[in-house]
Amino acid sequence: MTDHAPREALDGLPQSARAPIDGKWLVFTAAWMGFLTGLCEVAILAARTAAGASVTTDMLWINRHSGWMIPASDLLLFAAVGALIAFLARLRARIATYWAGPILAAMSVGAILERVPGLHPAARIVLACGLGYRLGRMAMVRRAGFARLVRISVPVLGLVAIVGGPLAYLRVVRFESRVSAGLPMARPGSPNVLLLVLDTVRADHLSLHGYARDTSPNLARLAHDAVRFERARSTAPWTLPSHASMLTGRWPSELSTRVDRPLDATFPTLAEYLGSKGYATAGFVANTYYCNSIYGLDRGFARYEDFPEKDTVSPVEVIRSSALGRRVADVLRLNRRHLPGEKGTRKSAAEINGDFLNWASRQQGRPFFAFLNYYDAHDPYQPPDGAVRRFGMSARPEAERLAILSEYARLTSGKKRDRGVATSDEDVIRQSREVLLDSYDDCIASLDAELGRLFAELDRRGLRDDTIIVLTSDHGEHFGEHDLFGHGVSLYEPEVHVPLLIFAPGVPRGRTMEAPVSLRDIPSTLVDMIGVGTDHPFPGHSLAAHWSGKPVAAVPILAEVEQQKKFAPSPLIPASLGPLKAIVDGSWVYIRGVNGEQLFNLATDPGQNRDLARSPGSAPILRELGAHLDRHDRGEGLNSEPPRMARGAGSKTAVVR
Repeated sequence: MTDHAPREALDGLPQSARAPIDGKWLVFTAAWMGFLTGLCEVAILAARTAAGASVTTDMLWINRHSGWMIPASDLLLFAAVGALIAFLARLRARIATYWAGPILAAMSVGAILERVPGLHPAARIVLACGLGYRLGRMAMVRRAGFARLVRISVPVLGLVAIVGGPLAYLRVVRFESRVSAGLPMARPGSPNVLLLVLDTVRADHLSLHGYARDTSPNLARLAHDAVRFERARSTAPWTLPSHASMLTGRWPSELSTRVDRPLDATFPTLAEYLGSKGYATAGFVANTYYCNSIYGLDRGFARYEDFPEKDTVSPVEVIRSSALGRRVADVLRLNRRHLPGEKGTRKSAAEINGDFLNWASRQQGRPFFAFLNYYDAHDPYQPPDGAVRRFGMSARPEAERLAILSEYARLTSGKKRDRGVATSDEDVIRQSREVLLDSYDDCIASLDAELGRLFAELDRRGLRDDTIIVLTSDHGEHFGEHDLFGHGVSLYEPEVHVPLLIFAPGVPRGRTMEAPVSLRDIPSTLVDMIGVGTDHPFPGHSLAAHWSGKPVAAVPILAEVEQQKKFAPSPLIPASLGPLKAIVDGSWVYIRGVNGEQLFNLATDPGQNRDLARSPGSAPILRELGAHLDRHDRGEGLNSEPPRMARGAGSKTAVVR
């Protein structure tokens, strides 16, 4: 652009507004604008968090030091742009005078709009350019008044930077020590509590549960020291609601958790409660997506480690903490190549164990509650580097496995396949299923080995005798059963039947409990076993009644999942059509969704291959089990009495055919 257009535009302005801009003042003003922009970004993020706003992918990476990092990032970026404009002003003074205000104002508006969810990218650009031009021109017209505003506000902003920055930094790095200092004294003799969650591990793929492959020799050996629940069930078939239920004792439908919604503060968590009883609390999670602190599962934990870079302080983290900095990082290829929880950022079981043990070694004289989430068995089912591949197709060369999976991806997407890889579509489907399933089993075996090492280290440190350990899974996984793959798609057994072991001093060793139980009862079970009294906020029933000789009520077990909108609606994917709810009572499993009702008897049909809902004589059972869900939907809770027709469901004579 030549000087002519700016000269014409400047001719109608006051003489003070047409004077060349001092370079140093321009850089200083740009830095001032950047700092203010950063403070606005921080305020918007804080307001969104406080309001329980929708979770977006970019929020998962927000650094815990963002309170001071974002203003610092914007200050540096704006100052750099200001310096560039000041340099250009030496070559084209009128151009710099005309465009300095609009450019910096557009940057500020654009950065703020980046933090406003729901705006289309094109709308952000148009608004940023339009508002930036108008605001920049106004500042140019009123240059003297704008300069006074800058000078007057500098002392206040300087105080915010000098005092607020270090305070924000210390607030993060000293959070755990500050929480620990405010804990009450724990009751003498209080045991430690360790909650181990094997993400995506279905019960029937553990040799512990009779699986033909020796996937879990360590768990099978360790189970001799524990109580094992043969028919434990998750409350939901995917990570977030299942974990939230385990930490609050509430059914998923009672909680705020959704794909884009975090766990709110309506119900107390196990970490909050145990912290109030004097426990040191920490969470170490490998599923850095749905177990990310932004989803609220960290509530009550004095220490919570999810995505590693969220606690990192570095020049790169400072730059990419702000909205504009993230764009710059994209251009410079400084951003992450993987979403949290994916292969490139996931933490192995060995890392989780190491982080936990390092933390536990520092808890002197105080009982602890630690929550460990392992992600090794989650897709893409890749054992850690160096792990032995021993099962079926998983042991084949990587190139062969990838070729099979590539052909399957082509087949399912409708693309033309390379017919030289397999003789038929059926071969591709069969081989891809084998590759995935065999790799999954190898991942479980690798995880089992790390669990064996963890328990051995706990023994070496003398912690086992003073620790209650609950080992379970949040959900399972489909590998072609009911023509389904993955999880979050149904409420069939492959997705909701999970392992559950409880190790504790005084627990009868090697006992197996056959009654169906829910992971929802974990909080009430732990507070009962700790012995802190019955005045606690967790509903449900203590599972300790199953081995203590106390009467155990036959309570219906609930599992539920909201509509999964990430899938296109399809009759082949039950949860894609609408919400699903399931009740287990005795051996009966009743599932209800928008497509109607299903009824299975696990005593004679463990694979759920025969739907008995339309069989003669099933109406009374459907009516009784459906009544449980009706009461739950009305907020009346589940009836603690089993349906009369279902009490004998375990016997073959009670089966409706």
